[in-house]
Order: sequence, then structure tokens, then C-alpha cells
Amino acid sequence: MKKILLLFLYLSCFDAYSQKKDLSIEQSAVNFLGTDILPKERKVSSFRYDGKVILGFHDIESSKSTLWMLSFCKISENKNKERAGVQTSGINWVKKISSLEKQLQNHLIDTTFDYSNSKLTVPKVFTKVSKGKNRKIRYGKINHYWRKWRYDLFGSAHYITVYNAIEFDELYLVYINTHATHDPAGLSYYILLNKDGNVTDWCRTTWIS
Repeated sequence: MKKILLLFLYLSCFDAYSQKKDLSIEQSAVNFLGTDILPKERKVSSFRYDGKVILGFHDIESSKSTLWMLSFCKISENKNKERAGVQTSGINWVKKISSLEKQLQNHLIDTTFDYSNSKLTVPKVFTKVSKGKNRKIRYGKINHYWRKWRYDLFGSAHYITVYNAIEFDELYLVYINTHATHDPAGLSYYILLNKDGNVTDWCRTTWIS
């Protein structure tokens, strides 16, 4: 009987702890996407978002994968800056990512938190949608050239998917992926924030399927 009571108390405390989790870091990343990144995206007319956060990083291995994608993104970004004669930060991203990778063991993700019942505040500069489903692409030569002219000139709308933050000793990493409404392509954003929720660095890359 005593063991049962102890187990009940443990589960109650764990449940209470998991419910205290908030999504302020993910919210800060989404706000930054709207205020600092969207205005600079020449070929993005708007971001469409339903407010959901997806539990995409539930173990160390999945976190490592995205962490190294950030490294490749920053290395590529630095090479482009060097070609353009722009000064880089001088950070050795391979060493930095290796250091962050070792910290993952100290910050295991709470997979008991119910992300499906939690939503972020959708920034006013985004288009709020109820479901993040892309419209069907209509093919055809005339429609293809019309879409290409229109999107090259005005940009296209992108649906965004926000994933749960990955925690380190002094930082968080939030990964946000987008999918264009008219093409099997999109953008990937890696946003680093400090413990106060302030953005310290970020990187962007493109993808196509």
C-alpha cells in the first residue's frame, strides 16, 4: 500500500511539472520570424500559420541531426559572405556545434507535454489558418507561366511548421520549416535564442523535393 501511494505521489508531481511547461521560446522565435525575417524575404508574400507546435525532437539523435544542419547552413552562409567581401563572425561552427551536441544529454526533452492542445499566438503579419494544408497545384503550360510570373514578381505564400525548441546550457534552438503553396519547395530557418528568449543568431536555407 505504501509503495502504491509513493508511486501515485511521484506521478502526480511529474504530471504537475509537465503542465508547467510553456512555449515562450517557440513564441519568441515565431515573433522574430514575422518582425525581422519576413520583411526581408523577397519571394515570400506571406506566412500562413495555424499556431501549432510540433513535437519533432523527442530524442538526442533527432536533435543532433538538426543541430548539424544548422552548422552546414552557417558554414555556407559564411562562405557566401566571404565571396561578397562581407566580414563574418569568425565562429568555428564545427567546434561550436560539437560543444552544443555534448550538452544535449543534460537537457532531455519532456515528451509528456501535450503539444496538440497548446497553441502559439499567431503574429498579425501572418495569415492565420485553421489547418496547415497546401492547396493542390494545378499543372499546365499556361498556368505554369502565369504562376511563375506572378510569384517571381510578388512572391508566394508559405505554410510554416514550428517544431519544439531544443535546449542547451545557455541557448535554445528552434527549427521552423516552410512549404510554398505553389511548388514542392520551401525554406528552413534555424533560430538560436538565449535563456531570456532573445534571438542571438539565425540561419536560413532553401529546400526542394
